[in-house]
Amino acid sequence: MDNIYNEIVLEALLKKAVIDDHNNELVSIPSENELKSLFMFSDQYQLKMKLLFRREKQQVIKKIVFNVIRRIAILIMIVGVILFGLLLINIEVRATVRNAITEWFDKFTRYSYSENIPAEKGVIWTFEYQLKSYVEKERVDLGSFTSITYNDDENNEISFQFGIASDISFGIDNERSKYEIRNIGDMEYHIYTAISSEYPSVIIWLQDGYAMCISGFITIDELINIAQTISKK
Repeated sequence: MDNIYNEIVLEALLKKAVIDDHNNELVSIPSENELKSLFMFSDQYQLKMKLLFRREKQQVIKKIVFNVIRRIAILIMIVGVILFGLLLINIEVRATVRNAITEWFDKFTRYSYSENIPAEKGVIWTFEYQLKSYVEKERVDLGSFTSITYNDDENNEISFQFGIASDISFGIDNERSKYEIRNIGDMEYHIYTAISSEYPSVIIWLQDGYAMCISGFITIDELINIAQTISKK
């Protein structure tokens, strides 16, 4: 009986000791304020963490912005293709794209035209713009192509060439000139303004099925004035 009693007392004492030890551990745990003071992160560490989170946030924003820009670019490309297709439905626009062929080479540009451009044969073209001191010096008529040369008293030359577009092509020196396109009224003029007085300025355009070229040692404005007054004789 004494052994049984002793075992019961011992077990009770052990339980009480375990409970007391657990309570002591709970009591010894510092409070929240004490833990904050014991394990306070330095300002430098907190700054590093803020920078890390900020960089991560910026990366996420960059990915979002990139995806948005990519989608917008794809949308613009799709819209451009659709609009170009719609433009080609228009007969006049489609004819312009198909009729004129411009080829750029290292030293010259070549203009050629489709064989399907309608044109009235045998038309003689002239211009109303008055050229002071210039007179017609030479005319070469080959049927579908005509070349007229004008000279002044100092032998400065202006050349006017025209012909059925499907029968001719023009080669223009692009090394010694400044190129631009001007749309005046319904006409699109390809302009080569000479950058040296030793070379003429040139204008190329298409009019009523005829390819035309005018060049000369005069100002580009005067050449444009001539081109604008050219009409059937």
